[in-house]
Amino acid sequence: MTGPSYVSSARSTPRSRHFGSFFRTRSWWGVVLLALASAVAWWMPWNFIPYGAKASPMVGVNPSHLAVVEQGVNAYWNSYWRDKGLTLTSLRVVQGSIYGIEGGHRVLAVSAKDGRVAWRRTLSQPISAPLIIAAGRILVVTKRGGSSTLLALSAASGKPLWHRRMKAESKVAYTQGQIWVVGGGKLVDRSPTTGRPVSSRSISGLARPSSLLAVGPSLYISDRSHGQVAEYRLDLTTHRPVWRTSLGLGFRVGVATLSGSTLDLPILAERAGTLAIVALSLKTGHMRWQLTLGVLPAPPSKSAGAGMLVSADGTLYLASALTHAIYAVAPGPGRLLWQNELGQEPLMTTPVVVANQVVVGDQTGVLWDIDQKSGQVEHRVKLTGSFFPEVPFLVGRTLYVSTSGRGAELAGVRFGRVVPSLAGGYQIGDRH
Repeated sequence: MTGPSYVSSARSTPRSRHFGSFFRTRSWWGVVLLALASAVAWWMPWNFIPYGAKASPMVGVNPSHLAVVEQGVNAYWNSYWRDKGLTLTSLRVVQGSIYGIEGGHRVLAVSAKDGRVAWRRTLSQPISAPLIIAAGRILVVTKRGGSSTLLALSAASGKPLWHRRMKAESKVAYTQGQIWVVGGGKLVDRSPTTGRPVSSRSISGLARPSSLLAVGPSLYISDRSHGQVAEYRLDLTTHRPVWRTSLGLGFRVGVATLSGSTLDLPILAERAGTLAIVALSLKTGHMRWQLTLGVLPAPPSKSAGAGMLVSADGTLYLASALTHAIYAVAPGPGRLLWQNELGQEPLMTTPVVVANQVVVGDQTGVLWDIDQKSGQVEHRVKLTGSFFPEVPFLVGRTLYVSTSGRGAELAGVRFGRVVPSLAGGYQIGDRH
């Protein structure tokens, strides 16, 4: 693996060989101060907020699955680097560092500024879930055979802090300053400091959770037991279910999101071979609407999923590796606004939505720039390697992506290269 080639707009001011003469007059003092100010201006953001997401959710993605970490960020950093040969999955960009999984059993921390590896920690068991970055810790779930382990690493050094055994099918979420573990028919509240249980409650029927969505004091759980799919909402204050909704047999549920007063879930119907979105009332769990998006060209494999929904600017977006299309849906009535098959290749990344543009990556390594309202392609950029199911991160004006296969790399790309219409800048708002 070669080191990153880093190109930035930072410039240094050449040192004078005759400092003594500089300080003999006030005018030279002015020159020195001006030079220092210029250097600082090149290196620092205009708002002088430290690099990274100062006030962003520590898990790296917000409940709408927008990996656009903008609040308290260095909005003017415009770095560009590529580290060939370094491929990371489960990317998380938090406070100036990129965290990810390498080779299925190593956790890495990489500088988001220049791509240099800060530390690498090799684990004895394969990692089986996305990373969670919380309270200065990295929560890692490993699995071997019929047992799972929840491990906490220091986000600063990668040093192991504690580990706890869990039920094999357990899923982990972080909210309200606590770790929540669901599995084996139980909800367990664990301390981030020690990993020890704080409380535990049995939840009837909750046996094989497939995904969790933690938002404030609520935990939304998709569970699949004996082919029967059900959705739960748990109140984390009382540790009791608010509602349970059965979705029936033969379905696979993707990663849900919230939009207004509904919980929106991507649904894959195995027998019919269709991809759809189902909206459930947050208050009651009753179905508000259902929209079929497309028919699969072939029966789905056992590992195929329904995907991850993204909610942005009052619209739901779903990029599918099964139907090879990206969809934009109005969540209120459940109306399809547009769909685009792009290059007829499986779409792998979740959409990145910013400043009226939507960016998504396909299996061949192409990043597509799409108009948010019309769904028309405006630009495309080919990177080396190919994308896999991933959440790209846009921090400030740098897009962080990782590719696999031949020519694989971890890259920080200027967003203006992907979306030329935004090369001159764009307003960064608060999406949290």
